[in-house]
Amino acid sequence: MLDADAKYFRRAYRCIYEVGVKLGQTIWRKLLPQEAEQANDALNTICLELLRFKEWDLAIVLLEFAANGLSRFNSSSTYSRIFKINLAQAYKWNGEDSKCKSILDEMDWCDLRDKFLLANAVLRDDFDEAAAIMARIGPSGEVPKEAYPDWPIFRKFRTTSQFHETYKRVFSAPFQIRAEVSKLELIEEMLGERTPPSERPSEAIAELTP
Repeated sequence: MLDADAKYFRRAYRCIYEVGVKLGQTIWRKLLPQEAEQANDALNTICLELLRFKEWDLAIVLLEFAANGLSRFNSSSTYSRIFKINLAQAYKWNGEDSKCKSILDEMDWCDLRDKFLLANAVLRDDFDEAAAIMARIGPSGEVPKEAYPDWPIFRKFRTTSQFHETYKRVFSAPFQIRAEVSKLELIEEMLGERTPPSERPSEAIAELTP
């Protein structure tokens, strides 16, 4: 009987996950090119789940594939932009801020919707600009109220005074931090790999969607 420790199991799981997603996406797009948007949506959902579970390394691998490896399948410009923004944030939360900014610098931000401009501002830690865009979007714009406690892209912005002051002004109520434990954290706890509570943010994370 072969022994497999937790580290080996995680490496094997990530390898199988990566190959399965890439192979499935490639076959789907080759056989049914008319379903490119459905394939984009499915891939985006998978990557967002990885961001929720704080699987930064695996998210980076699949978002590199989504943002750069699928160009031959004519991925839509909207999804291409979303994949790149989510790739930038995956690098940022993985401690690779220079890589995050390099991706943002390569993108064309002219004439984009406010939610994309907000993403650019918060990933660059330009919180004054982010607060101004947040105020411009207002209480019923394209970034809904429930996005601010949930989207992972706001995880650092949520800790700033600019965010709290603007949130209170826009929604006429103070921001309430909501704690959430991910499924991955529960698995890590069982495997003895869970990050101590004092070292992780007590906040929910979610997505940037079309």
